[in-house]
Amino acid sequence: MDHDYIEAHDVSSRYVTGRLPDGEERDFEAHLVDCQRCIDAVEAEMSLREGLRTVGSECAPQPFARVVPPTSRATTAYRLLRAAAAVLLAVSVGLGAWLSRSRVELGAARGARAELERRAEQAEQSARTLEKRLAEVPAPANAAPTIARTEPVVPAAVFALTTVRGSSVGANPVNRIRIDGNPKVVVFSLEIPTVPGAGDCEVSLKDRAGRRLWSGTLTSSPSDTLGVAVDRALLPAGDYVLEVSRRSAGRSQVLGRYPFRVDAG
Repeated sequence: MDHDYIEAHDVSSRYVTGRLPDGEERDFEAHLVDCQRCIDAVEAEMSLREGLRTVGSECAPQPFARVVPPTSRATTAYRLLRAAAAVLLAVSVGLGAWLSRSRVELGAARGARAELERRAEQAEQSARTLEKRLAEVPAPANAAPTIARTEPVVPAAVFALTTVRGSSVGANPVNRIRIDGNPKVVVFSLEIPTVPGAGDCEVSLKDRAGRRLWSGTLTSSPSDTLGVAVDRALLPAGDYVLEVSRRSAGRSQVLGRYPFRVDAG
């Protein structure tokens, strides 16, 4: 709502006399908040009407006392305060709804945390009870005394190799390893695809020229991971390929080739 519209539609006069529609009245009150010009116009209009009312009351007989309306400034302040109160009410209602939702979500999170803590405590209690029961079980009468043994430990280096589809002997290896220290055995962890049927696995170590340096047979396992131990002396710096095959019904099927390079230590 701008001044051209206010002057063209006599908004100030209609506002003072209470003849503005609700929507137009709210728009004009919102405009009054920051417009001193319109506030002065409203006060002037109210002062004029108050003066005319005073003159008329002095000229006409007064059969009974009249209630004097509030001053123009007080009325303007009252209308502005009423609009501000409506805005504050809407904000407080929205804030109350948001706080209510936040309390519900916080309560749910606290409940889930308490449930997890309760389950963890139950698991710990069950473990302690089981340990106590096991300690109370008497040893068999014919059980031989336990003798501590010291088993020899073989130093080993462990590496995981990645297979490459279509890889072959002589291809540029994607796996690079460096064998530090002086391990006696190098252990390779290989992921092999799951193939239906049974059969033993044959593992071959070949050099870059395709010469077989070592081979061995492992019993088939339902696991998709295979561990292969190779003598460190067979792996000087250079390029190699580990080839895994499965032999079944007289036929050999290649499951994967794992090219790797041993870097000089």
